[in-house]
Amino acid sequence: METANGRLRDLRDRRDLQQKLVARLGRDVERQRSLEIRRNRSDRDDIGFSLDRARKELAFARRETQRQEELFRAGAVAANVVDRARTTELQRAREVRGLESQLAGQSAVLQASINDLTLRNNRSGSDPVVRLQEAALALEKAEGELRTQGYQIEGLKRQLTVARREWQERNRALLISPRRAVVWQLEAQKGDSVTAQQKVVQLIDCNQRWLTTTVAESDLQRIRLGSKASISLLGSPQRLRGEVIAIRSGLGRVQLGEEAPVPVPINLARESQVKVRILNDFPAPPGEFCYVGFSARVSFER
Repeated sequence: METANGRLRDLRDRRDLQQKLVARLGRDVERQRSLEIRRNRSDRDDIGFSLDRARKELAFARRETQRQEELFRAGAVAANVVDRARTTELQRAREVRGLESQLAGQSAVLQASINDLTLRNNRSGSDPVVRLQEAALALEKAEGELRTQGYQIEGLKRQLTVARREWQERNRALLISPRRAVVWQLEAQKGDSVTAQQKVVQLIDCNQRWLTTTVAESDLQRIRLGSKASISLLGSPQRLRGEVIAIRSGLGRVQLGEEAPVPVPINLARESQVKVRILNDFPAPPGEFCYVGFSARVSFER
């Protein structure tokens, strides 16, 4: 893209220089056309003056021939004098016809120069008109290259937009939680390389909280499923409400974790596990992570 933009700037500079050249040659052509019209009009006027003079001389030669013929008939002059007068008249007539032809040709030349044409000779390479034509063709070529380069840049812009979008899709992913939750732990940090299906964050669903506590087996008769509980968080003045959702009795009868259960002496205290669901009537601040991991004292209501 940067290379294409650099070439575009170069093409614009070339186009601007060519435009200046065309403008300058156009002014030269106009000046030359004006000079040619002035010169051709002057030449036409000179031929016209010569034609007027030749016509007057022809009229004089005709009158002279008539006088000499009258004198010859009267016997006052010789025949050669009449011949000389007739020859002069014919010469003057040829001069008039030649000047009339020249006047017509020069008038055509003048009209051609007015119409920006030439009838005299072929234009050379140094002629402003020829140079203007060549410069105009070069300008048209430069503008064509400029348009082509512009189309290429537009195509590169579209490719760049697609490439940036693909890059964002490949390098950035928007993580959307399926439910409202609080971030508990980050499994990946900025700059880490991750793969598909890799865990990057752990969330806490604050609408699904519970706690577990142990009670003496002898107290289970006072606790039922659905029993209400009052929860006092240790280290926090907040008090929460809950209800019993599960009771697991007999935890103290065997030692867990062994390959085979080992009986516990009968005289040891028996304990049971009680699971209490925390009611969501008191929202926990995000900084406290919904009180997950807190210790508490639980009081059961009858």
